[in-house]
Amino acid sequence: MTAGTHHQCSPWLRIGFGSAASMVLAFAGTTNATLSAAQAQTWGVLVSPSVACREAPSHSASLADILTQAGDRWGERVSVQDSASDAAGEPWIAIDGQRLRGRCWVPEALVFPADGTSPLLVMADRLLEAPYGHSPDHWVAVHNYFKHPAYSEEVAASAILGLRRLEVLMGALRVAQLRWTDRPDPLVLAWLESLGDDVEYSPERGGRERWTVSRRALDALYEAHRNDPVAEEILWRISRYPHDPEQCRRSLRCLFDAPLHGVSRYWLTYPEGAFVGEAVQAAIAQIDDLGSGIIGSSVLGICEQARAAEPDSWQLEAWGRLAWEREGIAGARSLRAALGTVGEEDKAPLLDYLDELERCAAEVAVRLPLEEPEPVAATPAEAAADATPDLAEPVEETRELAVIASDVVCRSEPSRTASGYAVVRLDEHFTPDRPDTVAGGEAWVAVPNWSGCWIPRSDAAPAGTAEHVLAIADRFLTSGEGRTLDHSLRVYNVLASRHLGHRAIVDTSAVLTLRRLQVLRQVLIVIDPTFHAPPLVRGWATQLDDEVWLWSIGAQWLVRDDTFLRTYEAYRESPRAEEILWEFATGPTPNDCEGSFGCSATVGVMNKLARYWSDYPRGRQVARAVEIAAARLDGFLKTCEDARGAEPGSRAANRWRWANWDPDGAEVAGEMRATLADVGEADKAPLLALLDGVDQCAAAIGGINSRR
Repeated sequence: MTAGTHHQCSPWLRIGFGSAASMVLAFAGTTNATLSAAQAQTWGVLVSPSVACREAPSHSASLADILTQAGDRWGERVSVQDSASDAAGEPWIAIDGQRLRGRCWVPEALVFPADGTSPLLVMADRLLEAPYGHSPDHWVAVHNYFKHPAYSEEVAASAILGLRRLEVLMGALRVAQLRWTDRPDPLVLAWLESLGDDVEYSPERGGRERWTVSRRALDALYEAHRNDPVAEEILWRISRYPHDPEQCRRSLRCLFDAPLHGVSRYWLTYPEGAFVGEAVQAAIAQIDDLGSGIIGSSVLGICEQARAAEPDSWQLEAWGRLAWEREGIAGARSLRAALGTVGEEDKAPLLDYLDELERCAAEVAVRLPLEEPEPVAATPAEAAADATPDLAEPVEETRELAVIASDVVCRSEPSRTASGYAVVRLDEHFTPDRPDTVAGGEAWVAVPNWSGCWIPRSDAAPAGTAEHVLAIADRFLTSGEGRTLDHSLRVYNVLASRHLGHRAIVDTSAVLTLRRLQVLRQVLIVIDPTFHAPPLVRGWATQLDDEVWLWSIGAQWLVRDDTFLRTYEAYRESPRAEEILWEFATGPTPNDCEGSFGCSATVGVMNKLARYWSDYPRGRQVARAVEIAAARLDGFLKTCEDARGAEPGSRAANRWRWANWDPDGAEVAGEMRATLADVGEADKAPLLALLDGVDQCAAAIGGINSRR
């Protein structure tokens, strides 16, 4: 393991406790040998994303439960109940918790004290020691722990924890994209996009992974901890950052610059560092690997082939295109100079490699034909003339369309009854190669991508426009189609993804920004139950903490009210402003008011609906807003009427007393009346009548409401 790694061992031994028999009491911080485990109520956290919990302290005992982690530190804590050793002497711990079906046993090495960050390092190291033996859920679950509010501040302040978090994220990105096709998993895509500045996107990097940990994130970590002993390990990780071979485009200078901007940064900073020998070997490997990505063989390999090749062969031509004289010599010279004060023994392999390459290049040079002079660039006038189209030839207009519905069946003929042999995905772009046709009173359009099959014209819209993105969102929100998480996320990604969606268009449009938030609200609705959300769902939702919050009492993720209000303020002059504020006003109103009129009226009416009719007293939805407000408070009138004549201390009397009308409720009711001042008489009448009814009923009851 590299510097800073914590080797796995008993967490109790590591904090100074010697035997499994004394583990429970030691963890509780007590020396009273008679204190029971139940009285101690100690807490731990599992350090493996998936743990088999058994009915007895033995690997051969019956399986009681499979404990999986999603990264919720509060909900996934386990209560340490007891300890024992199996026949082989391995210590075990009996645990219980709110997500378990009952008490069961796990090896002691898999449970760490819940306080402190030591579990994070063990979780990370377990993954990094066997990177190909874990699923994406395992990697994301551990990354969620690193980002959890219980640990996030300590992770941000620690060099080793910060590095391990990014290394875990690297593993999560690699595994999550391992089996990607041209149709990525919508949940994985949503999670990737939520990671923000921690990741960077490169289309088809090396033909595989698209998202990698951001160089900026690694550099920021290094700069923040330059004086930490772990700084060397961080810089070593940065220096080995994967380079994109497509950027070099058959340039030898670029091939040599890659290690210059990578591993050389490490050995120049730490010329006697622990990884210098590996850094030099990595520089050789980078040159060879990048050469393979550009010319199908290592640089030295193509040179050696050219040295033995026949005149006019492709090997000689390939080497000639690399332009050793123009680019290679200068690049190799720069790389030699960059070795700086690296020890002779450490830098010898790279110098030997460059010497061999230079000797080979010199032998090949005598066999290459003289380079032809480069053509003189055309003058601006000549270039403009060349760019002018031939007006005699008609320019054919293209008609690119996009699919606006999910999983549209593409049929062999323009008919709903024709066989369907392909499914066209949401937001797929295509250009019809045949005119539209009408069959059975319905317009159809040909999709050439699928050998000329047909889809209904109503399932497509002009591509690359705000209109087609709006059509996708409106279709989803109004069609009543089954909203699975997969379906909802596909629509959400169209609006939210900056790389595989249309976020740039969305962020410049009031209506599309509103639609994105409306779709996000629908996605959150289908995540159920929240407390058992899988790692990718939890990782995605918690990363959106500027727009999404978790209402823990109701176990529900919700779009933040502030998100709608920020959007409203940003587009206040837009014709869509009223629609945005109405969406805010009619959103969920979670609360724990426990029957209090003042609290319920504030949360459900004053903070929401009253904001709408205050800004739009003659708005399109004012009558509806008042109707909703009256419905939300109607129960209090019934509660008050039930309390009339009720015996003091009875349930009916107590419920009205808990409503706390006097003075809190009456004051909020008065404030509510004031907000209705500019609303039309007919529109506000239902709510005023309700408030009058509650006021009159409360006056009739009198002292029953007084607090005791």
